[in-house]
Amino acid sequence: MNELIMMMPYKVILAAYSSLPALILLSMGKGAIEIGILNSISLFGLLFGPILWSRFARVTNRKYLVAMGYLWIIVGLFMLTHTALIYPAVFVLAFFPQAVYFVAMAEIRRKEGSLGEALGNLEQTVGLAWAVGLLLGFVGVNILSLDQFTIVLASLATLSIPIVTRVIGEANIAKTVQDGIEELKEFEVWLFSTIGKIKIRAPQIKLEPRAFSLYLFGIVFSLSSGIIFPQLTTLLKFEFNAVKLIYMCLLIDALSSSAFFRIAGSLRHRGYIFGYILRLCAYSILLLSIMWGNMLLFLSFYLINGISWGFIMMFFEYSGLKIGEEVFGTFLFFRVLSFAIASAFSGILINSLGFFDSFLIAAILFSTTIFLYTEFESKSKKDADSHTQVN
Repeated sequence: MNELIMMMPYKVILAAYSSLPALILLSMGKGAIEIGILNSISLFGLLFGPILWSRFARVTNRKYLVAMGYLWIIVGLFMLTHTALIYPAVFVLAFFPQAVYFVAMAEIRRKEGSLGEALGNLEQTVGLAWAVGLLLGFVGVNILSLDQFTIVLASLATLSIPIVTRVIGEANIAKTVQDGIEELKEFEVWLFSTIGKIKIRAPQIKLEPRAFSLYLFGIVFSLSSGIIFPQLTTLLKFEFNAVKLIYMCLLIDALSSSAFFRIAGSLRHRGYIFGYILRLCAYSILLLSIMWGNMLLFLSFYLINGISWGFIMMFFEYSGLKIGEEVFGTFLFFRVLSFAIASAFSGILINSLGFFDSFLIAAILFSTTIFLYTEFESKSKKDADSHTQVN
């Protein structure tokens, strides 16, 4: 399977969808608290994805898993056309499409060559696909109603099935759909037979020293991010009165990320320091944009944040996959859990303290990750030295 082509429609559609639920809620007169809850439900779907798909991908036919992931993208988007189903729709669109991502990650790990370079190539390519999706979203929400644009995305997801059929090597589209449905049944059987084992094995993973320090690192990082990023759409509406520019902001972020993914891939885990400094600068600019009500500064925040994310994400992906697929999955589990908790309380925090003070707290929390990074790198070096001495 070609993991690059496999991820392209997935990234384009989900990028175009990414801000739709929040825009729908804001158009209904909702505010920061509802946006925080919405993001938490979405993240609840993401929460169990890493821990489950990373295991299930090892015991099933992966091409069927890809088919299932795409089918649920279609189902979730059609659910989103009904406002009463907006919350279950974001859960579906968070949980099931991750199967495609984990198959792509597993395929990369199995291939020969530099893991860092392979991840860099993948992220740069799918980053461009994400940018195309955001551009589609920007155009769509400005020329169509939100309901109309959601239907367009659901139709595009349906049209992506022929591409998926070709990538996974199936004979025809009907067989792809059938395989995706059968895979869901297999997943249900596997889940209920394995859930007890997952509960038992997770503590064993947490006792591994390198994994534990990585998990703690991800938790603090995600708590800080969870206060800020779910509420940026709300900030655009209530502070800048320009909510439909969210796709343009995200497009700037995606393009700047994609431009530096190859460099980040070559640096592998060593690029975090550079990403850390850039992210601190980005948060400072964000705070100034709120203080002065300056839209240009707000756009600059997205530009610098995007560059920083390439280096930060490459560190997380490389470090997790280097230890193992299950460690990577469990690491994502803790990251998403932390992000979901912060997101759930972000609306309450903003209603109490305002955007500036809430985001300042998040920036200070992020600044402490440099100490966790240093600890993780120190333990990794000691483990590597011990392994060399044993050999």
